Amino acid sequence: MDKVCKKILDKMISAGEGTEYWCSFITSSGNIFIEDFAKDIEMNSADVRAAMSYLVKEGYLTYEMGVPNPIGVHLSYTGLKWRESYYKSILKYIADKWTDIIASIISLISLILSIIALNKR
Repeated sequence: MDKVCKKILDKMISAGEGTEYWCSFITSSGNIFIEDFAKDIEMNSADVRAAMSYLVKEGYLTYEMGVPNPIGVHLSYTGLKWRESYYKSILKYIADKWTDIIASIISLISLILSIIALNKR
């Protein structure tokens, strides 16, 4: 997750409405229009739209559905608690790769010891 995504989630959470706060793609509905939202976080609206699309795909945001198409996005529970979810995914990755990490550390220590031994000659 990059800085833009974190900024979007933090801004939506800071509104204080939980999962009820939503950002509209059209001006006549929602809590805030996406163009105004982009200005509030000092970002280009195209970048905000792309980041929101990514956040929907990852499950942090969900679409607010209109009749034929989505009319906006709002926070999902995962988006509301994104820090916990993000750190949990990092811990899961470490748990899955712990043997690789330990092997890399042992190899690095061996390399350092070999270099030290060669320099003593």
